[in-house]
Amino acid sequence: SSIEYGNTLTSTKFYDKEFDVIVANPPHGITWKDFAKDVYNDKTGQYHDYPSTSDGQLLFDQHIISRLNNNGFAVVVNNGSALFTGDAGGGESNIRKLFFDRDIVEAIIQLPSDEFFNTNIFTYIWILNKNKPKGKEKKVMLIDASNKFVLLKKNKGKKRKEIDEENRKEIL
Repeated sequence: SSIEYGNTLTSTKFYDKEFDVIVANPPHGITWKDFAKDVYNDKTGQYHDYPSTSDGQLLFDQHIISRLNNNGFAVVVNNGSALFTGDAGGGESNIRKLFFDRDIVEAIIQLPSDEFFNTNIFTYIWILNKNKPKGKEKKVMLIDASNKFVLLKKNKGKKRKEIDEENRKEIL
């Protein structure tokens, strides 16, 4: 494995590699206003449209998809902005449309709130697959796992819940 330091959105360190599997939990709600010029001038072709500069979630998703090989899949933790922000015909909407038109989204799983440290927002696991199994083409599984949790005996910051083994198996 290899870890490279830098800004994922403006300086792709692995520009010459494609991956079978990517697992990612990009930062939620990160502004990209300060490096918008670099993103707009990107020459890798990884961005097909641009979300609001106040939230780069869909930039990370486009980057992740661009790094997958033709049989690759990714598991990405997104906040709700990837699903719900943007006007019809705007950047966010166009990016989502691209993902669905290319039939890359296999599943979206809503997780419980209070599942991650330092935030009590709902999060969603997106399963992105460039080679969906036969019979799953042009379909997207929507899984509500928001009530699949156990309470922690002691809170860890804002984290009050966790998905135990039994609930994990049911979700899978």
